Amino acid sequence: VADELVAEFADPNSNIGSPDPDNPNTQQYDEKNIRRRVYDALNVLMAMDIISKDKKEIQWKGLPRTSLSDIDKLKTEVIGLKGRIDKKSAYLQELQDQYVGLQNLVERNEQLYGSGDAPSGGVALPFILVQ
Repeated sequence: VADELVAEFADPNSNIGSPDPDNPNTQQYDEKNIRRRVYDALNVLMAMDIISKDKKEIQWKGLPRTSLSDIDKLKTEVIGLKGRIDKKSAYLQELQDQYVGLQNLVERNEQLYGSGDAPSGGVALPFILVQ
């Protein structure tokens, strides 16, 4: 594949080519660059199992397909994740309600102690409650 591209690139009749065809160093660099890029692209396709390569012979395997079982697994996973989000949202709401309640309690105590009407005769600590 790389040989064909390099041959097409080096052909003086083709429209593609290096900007300076008279300079052999530029042409050699371009050939190496083309070979490197073709090698990289083929490695990516082999990693994705789209092609297989045996020495210089390349076989097309085809694009990967998504099976119905994979889709069902993903749908199940999405449902599970949505359930986790709902549980965490409910827990967050509970924590927010507790926070508001505690803030109201603190505010009430500050008002109560600030006005001088503090309750007397509270429970001394430590104490034991027997039922």
